[in-house]
Amino acid sequence: MGVAANTLYAFAQLGLTRFASVATLIALAWTQGAAAVGLFSLAVTFHILLTGWWVGIDDKIIREIARSGAGEKDEATTRAVTWQTVSAYLRLKVLVTAALWLAVAGVIFWGGWYTPAQSWFVLLLLVSSITDNGIFGILAAYAGHERFAVALVIISLQTFLRLLLTGLALWRGTELLAIAGAWLVASVLTALFALFLFVRHFYAAQTQPVLPRRGWFAIVRLQEDWSFLSMGVVVILEYQLDIILLSFVRSAAEVGYYSLATTLFSLATLPAQALRTAIYPAMSRLAALNGPSELSPFPSNGHNLQRIYAWSLAGIGSIAIPSALLGIFFAQPLIALAVGSKMAAAVLPTQILMASVVLISLNVPHSRFLLATNQQGKAALFITVSALVNVLANLWLGRLWGATGAAVARSISTLTFLLLAGFSVRRFVRLPGWRLGVTPLGAGLVMAAFLLLTTEWLWWLCAALALLLYAAVWWWLSGLTKMRRA
Repeated sequence: MGVAANTLYAFAQLGLTRFASVATLIALAWTQGAAAVGLFSLAVTFHILLTGWWVGIDDKIIREIARSGAGEKDEATTRAVTWQTVSAYLRLKVLVTAALWLAVAGVIFWGGWYTPAQSWFVLLLLVSSITDNGIFGILAAYAGHERFAVALVIISLQTFLRLLLTGLALWRGTELLAIAGAWLVASVLTALFALFLFVRHFYAAQTQPVLPRRGWFAIVRLQEDWSFLSMGVVVILEYQLDIILLSFVRSAAEVGYYSLATTLFSLATLPAQALRTAIYPAMSRLAALNGPSELSPFPSNGHNLQRIYAWSLAGIGSIAIPSALLGIFFAQPLIALAVGSKMAAAVLPTQILMASVVLISLNVPHSRFLLATNQQGKAALFITVSALVNVLANLWLGRLWGATGAAVARSISTLTFLLLAGFSVRRFVRLPGWRLGVTPLGAGLVMAAFLLLTTEWLWWLCAALALLLYAAVWWWLSGLTKMRRA
């Protein structure tokens, strides 16, 4: 299956995952107010902290599974590698996450930052991080095999259950704690379904022991995998610590404003995240066949890596530019339509974050290239530097300007990583030529000019016409520059 098709599957998967959170957040905004939105966002943030820090090890698992299928290796061997690797990984994730939940529970009750009702809500929803980590481990197995359709089925079930059970809780007018229970039940049922599929697809391969049996803790070896582990920890801290810091120094309502802004920002970055999921196993396979090392720039298969790098950079730019422009120009009417005028304070933080959509999108090809070509040490260093920048900026700007300052801090850290990673990968691949760059930039300038000239129009009509204009200009320029032949 091609990268473009995989990107569409990944986009649908990520979109459904975000949809459940967004729908719950909007429902709470209409029925409970900004404080409830802030509490739900805080609980989700803790959930992300317990699940998201595994993303670096997930990347390692995906890369190794993708490499196991490169070359002349038979399918049975690849399936055996998948079973033995992922089954060990699942046991490790569940055990460690359960231990971390206990630690977080102790810290929350010891710290006394939240009321008892708020603490129990956070902790009940946080139990679902144990089963969700199991689900994400199984999704890594299917990603390594580029079987994104199966992953989409699993996430579709989870989203449906979350929406159904949350809707029932709100309809019955139960306490807020019932929503946390709904998310937990949905997670448990989905984990059982995902485990059933995983056993059905890969269990038969366990009769072929292709990996040394060193115990399931050996799946993560700190001496070898420190960079993957640190990347997961640092990334999740960088993108969630700002909300935690705001909850310490600002009211729950302020956290709600910023959480709404980051929610809309995450929706705008879905295409970048989908591309990130799709190109990574493809890059890993190319690098495994005859990939670059840190001492061998522009290797013999560099043309293939160069092509996928250039294509992904130009492609994600073509999507990120109109997404950012729409977010900047129409943040106010979108927020008013979704949650009402009482959340108007979220408009400026949203516009700032939307401007950085292009930056975070351009980060994707660079970070995936570094990991696929065994340069995870560099990636970990760059992520750490950008995270430190984010924390320092938040300590200053977040306290000074609240949600707006936190948005500025996140934008600064995103630019920091882009500059560091961009200079690093240029040793191995070249930036796309002007034919690939002029098309999205030219179409974006025309779209921006149109939006500036039509500020008095109906916003939804203006947005629709702007998108059509962008698509038309992009298609025309891509023909003139022969971008469609790239």
